[in-house]
Amino acid sequence: MDYEAFKASVREASERADSEGHPLSLPDLRRSLSALLGRAEIDEYLLRLHREGRIHLLSHVDSAQLSASEQADCLVHPSGLLLHWIRWLP
Repeated sequence: MDYEAFKASVREASERADSEGHPLSLPDLRRSLSALLGRAEIDEYLLRLHREGRIHLLSHVDSAQLSASEQADCLVHPSGLLLHWIRWLP
């Protein structure tokens, strides 16, 4: 999957999550794309979307409440922050 297809997938998934009243879970996105992209590629593409101003990457209110596997599927920002949610920006 190239960057443009990834971007379209994130936008679609984020808009679907927004319509359900919540941001997109990064661990859910990672699991849904795991057959197409590796962890490093997903992280690179997400950080690129963030740099381009396409998405907000948000931490979980209480990351300690997440299971170990969910924490492992989050994105660790270069600043060290554990990011769990994605919100597509208009």
